[in-house]
Amino acid sequence: FIFNPYQFSGNKFLCDLRDWADFFCGPASTTTTASTTRTQPWQEWYQKTLLKPGKGIRSSPCAVLSWVIFLAAWYTVLIDKTNLLKVVVSDVASSIVSQEIVVLPPVFLSGFLCIVLACRPPRLIFVSFAVAACDGVEAAAALGHLVYIGWTKTAVAGLVCK
Repeated sequence: FIFNPYQFSGNKFLCDLRDWADFFCGPASTTTTASTTRTQPWQEWYQKTLLKPGKGIRSSPCAVLSWVIFLAAWYTVLIDKTNLLKVVVSDVASSIVSQEIVVLPPVFLSGFLCIVLACRPPRLIFVSFAVAACDGVEAAAALGHLVYIGWTKTAVAGLVCK
């Protein structure tokens, strides 16, 4: 794609931005069924075009197996490096705890946030950013000591596994 400034129209660009804003943040439509649900336009589009209910499995067994092998290799490297850290560090209790924290998925802060927000859920876009931030903070807290001692490649492996 080569951007040609002579073919650029500011009005059409602003119209596209308004269409995006209406699509993602526009007024919710109400569906009358057994329970009243309010869905955003992008949610309706996603459910119609991408989810395709009743269409069966969307990924091949070979693709799933290749992802499992890929993640297993990263997991093995991470476990090997944290085991080496456990051997090198004399404080056994803290190294065992840190080894377990490194391999756990970052679901605790985001799970707590979702439980707190279950009473009165705000807009979905705010919740998604908050959950992503909670996952990032939890991953950084778990992998921070690896970066601190200079094991950045091990920290990257832990980030891939998280």
